[in-house]
Formats: sequence, structure tokens, C-alpha cells
Amino acid sequence: IFCILICISFVVGCTMTPPTNTEKFIVSFDANGGEPIESIEVVSGKVIALPIPTKENYIFTGWEYEGEGPYYQYEITEHMTFKATWTIKVETLKYSITFDTNGGDNISPLEVEFKSEVKLSVPTRRGYKFTGWMEEDQIVNQT
Repeated sequence: IFCILICISFVVGCTMTPPTNTEKFIVSFDANGGEPIESIEVVSGKVIALPIPTKENYIFTGWEYEGEGPYYQYEITEHMTFKATWTIKVETLKYSITFDTNGGDNISPLEVEFKSEVKLSVPTRRGYKFTGWMEEDQIVNQT
């Protein structure tokens, strides 16, 4: 009985507290051409949701850390720099087409969107018959 009372008083009198880790690390963000993001200070071991950056005409595809990823959250264990990765929004790509009519009538340049269909104009030149457009020594079919 004496032993039981000593054990009970020991258990009742003792409290266990988990060790606290107050070490903090700086987490930096390389927006890779996007809008800058401020560095933050994070307690070691904390899992954080990584911010979502913006970049005109691009879709954010995640964060890389030391060449690996994509990550959208991460457990912070040291000073870290994350780098944003992007994919271009294809629908925003535009191209300018200029024409060399080889002495024929001038044709105004065209600005076209990626994957759009373009009807090429037919130039005229006195004494010549137009046989088609060329791009880098290759005949391009008129569409």
C-alpha cells in the first residue's frame, strides 16, 4: 500500500510538458517574374500553406524547392527559398505576320492569335502571276 501511495503521489504531483521549439526560419519566395512576395518568419516544424503569386498571362503551377515540386504547402525546417513555376496562357499569345510581296502591292501586317486560322491576302504585280507565299524557302499553302 505504501508503494501505491508513493506512486500515486508521484503521478499526481508531476506534469509532463512537451518540449517547445522556438527556433524560427526565414522563408523567402522567388516569384520568377511574378508579383513579388514578402519573406516570412516561421517557427521550425510548422506546415505552412504557400502563397499563390500572380503573373500576367501566366498560370501558377506551384512552388519548387531545391529543384523539386510542385509544392503548395511545406513543413519548414530551415531557412528556405521557394521558386514559382508558371505555364503561359496560350490564348494570350499573339503573333505579327509581315509580308514581303517581292515588288507587288503592299499588304499590311496582321496580328493573329495563337492557333487562329488566317486567310493570306493575294498580292498583285504587273506582268506576274502570284503562285503562293514562302516562309524560309518553303512554300506555304494559302488558307
